[in-house]
Amino acid sequence: QVAKTIIHNDFNPRNIAIRKDGRPCIYDWELAVINIPHRDIVEFLSFVLPENFTQEQLMIYIDFHLSLYGEGVDIASFKAAYIYAIREYVITRVAFYETAGILMKYDFSDRVLGNSFRMLKVLRQK
Repeated sequence: QVAKTIIHNDFNPRNIAIRKDGRPCIYDWELAVINIPHRDIVEFLSFVLPENFTQEQLMIYIDFHLSLYGEGVDIASFKAAYIYAIREYVITRVAFYETAGILMKYDFSDRVLGNSFRMLKVLRQK
């Protein structure tokens, strides 16, 4: 079981700026909700991972996230939370991008959808 917390719920590079001193500034919080943190991570990764990323590339980020929890984490639950988060993200956000594409195509939509499905495939195999 992964604890819920406040998440951004629109966490992608379009909502992140880097200040002059190098610190990040995350803005545009009007969609924030209480959910598992994995949700924000999968959204961000769907935007920044290259197309055809490798399992190793994805696992660098997921293993780092896991390391932040310390000892005693149930790995199966942690992985299941990622799979759940990807599914939720595809249904709630990526489907919106795809549907909106009827009127105005988002240039990132195909890559984000493809990366989401690829993350799901990699995590199901792992």
